Amino acid sequence: NPQTSKVLFVSKITVSFVYQLISQVLLTGVGLTIYQFYKNQFFIEVSTLFKGILVLNAGLLLIALYMSCWALFYWTIYHSLGKFPAVKNWRWLVVLILFFVLNTISTLIAKVEFIKEIVNKWTIPVLMNTNFNYKQGGWEINLNAAEIPLAGIIVYVITAFCLFLISCWLLD
Repeated sequence: NPQTSKVLFVSKITVSFVYQLISQVLLTGVGLTIYQFYKNQFFIEVSTLFKGILVLNAGLLLIALYMSCWALFYWTIYHSLGKFPAVKNWRWLVVLILFFVLNTISTLIAKVEFIKEIVNKWTIPVLMNTNFNYKQGGWEINLNAAEIPLAGIIVYVITAFCLFLISCWLLD
């Protein structure tokens, strides 16, 4: 293919992002339609409902993008190892071991108290912590603010960007 790996990967990620977005819009529409039929049984402010829907859908899209970068990375590792006859039949095992090693390293780093303090120093309050109470023949739904660490988001963005660049480099 005459295109660079960056162009190929961006097109794949864009298409999957659009499919994810369409799926979420359709499912949100179904959910809101169902809500219209049973809204008398739920006590929730419309503004709170829409904030919750927006946060949920944005979070799902961002998580899907992040997971796509990881899948792209592991696929590229697997594909690149096919060039080496010594590990060609065992490349699935190399990818599996790499997966466990990377997860172990990230878990150990996350347990360091100094890093926990840095990550939790700056947070963004987001309405996503739900509380359900049954009162007077109906459900009362409250969305409470949950604190999302800003440094954690930055680390995820940098990780996704690095995974993308490493994948491009390995494919080229």
